[in-house]
Amino acid sequence: MNEVCYNIDMRINKSYLLLIGLLASVELFSQADSSQFYLKKGNEEKLGKRYRSAELNYLSALRFTPDDKELLMSLADTYKLQYKYNDAREIYLKIVKTNPSDAVLLQNLMLISFNMKKWNDAIQYGEKLPSDRSSA
Repeated sequence: MNEVCYNIDMRINKSYLLLIGLLASVELFSQADSSQFYLKKGNEEKLGKRYRSAELNYLSALRFTPDDKELLMSLADTYKLQYKYNDAREIYLKIVKTNPSDAVLLQNLMLISFNMKKWNDAIQYGEKLPSDRSSA
């Protein structure tokens, strides 16, 4: 009798583990879908020059995928368009830690530093930009 109960308990435990695994995988996929939905919606709003609405959509997407580079860049660009230079600068600095030679990031940091009258920072980021010798 004890052996039968033990086998039933083991089957139930395996079923619970399988169910938990399935729920976790469904949750991961739904998070990515939600993030993409809000990213797309934010891009549409930004194209329509509704920057505050775009910002809110990007922030909603960040709840699901907080380290998505494309999403962070879109949010920072939206901040820059709204003249929220401090917020944009913080995000660009976060991204540049993982991509220290990205020319677009460095150029954005240089322009924001210039607009914020942080001359030394603007010069520093400008010097890090790769020089384009092919157009000379």
